[in-house]
Amino acid sequence: MSQVNVCRLAAGMLLAMLVAWPISSAHAGRLIATPYAETLPAGKASLWQFALHESRTTDNWRTLNRLDIGLSDRVELGIFVINPRDGRTDTWVNLQYRLNKETKGMPVMSIGVWDAARIDKFSGRRTGGSFFVATGKTLKPTLGQLTPEYLKLSLAAGTNRLNGLFGGIDLRFTKETGVFVEYAPTNIRLPKSKSVDVGLYHWLTPQWRARASWMGGNPMLDVFYTWTISSSRFQSSSRG
Repeated sequence: MSQVNVCRLAAGMLLAMLVAWPISSAHAGRLIATPYAETLPAGKASLWQFALHESRTTDNWRTLNRLDIGLSDRVELGIFVINPRDGRTDTWVNLQYRLNKETKGMPVMSIGVWDAARIDKFSGRRTGGSFFVATGKTLKPTLGQLTPEYLKLSLAAGTNRLNGLFGGIDLRFTKETGVFVEYAPTNIRLPKSKSVDVGLYHWLTPQWRARASWMGGNPMLDVFYTWTISSSRFQSSSRG
């Protein structure tokens, strides 16, 4: 996808965020490989287990584990562990701060950093701390005679691994089932991978979700679980 087309897509998504009607969602928005502006509520946590096949390079599987915790209604802590089959395990510490709540006229916005323990330079690197700013909007569109549960739009920009513009959509077309489409920056890509991810997901219960994705040409499966740690423990520091 050319830089001109990326900019046009970004401008269209930003316009949609500013004019469309928001709705609430039971879960904080998440994409596949890039940050979304929503954060987990205070005392909520989510755990992911990924299995990714490196079809375009090593032809091996790698596993990925991700834990996110809402420290307050604005602050989220994440730990991301990457386990290549024939490589060294890599662990990232991620922090995200939500600047505002989404309203009818204002998308939600966040700032954050991935791999916060290894901050070095601010742009152009494929390793180290990666700062970002993200914005998102949840819409209730009508597609002909169909009325999906929601459509989430995401647009963001970052440094290092997240260098450049990126974003995506999450279309929940039934109460349990939806699809992701995501454009991810080059520096976070596996070698020889394409820039677009597509994923189909299904909520098995209100806590468990399964998803099958195509990560730039590499197949991936993941299981997601969300739960409440202790709402009372976190509520004293939680302000919307």
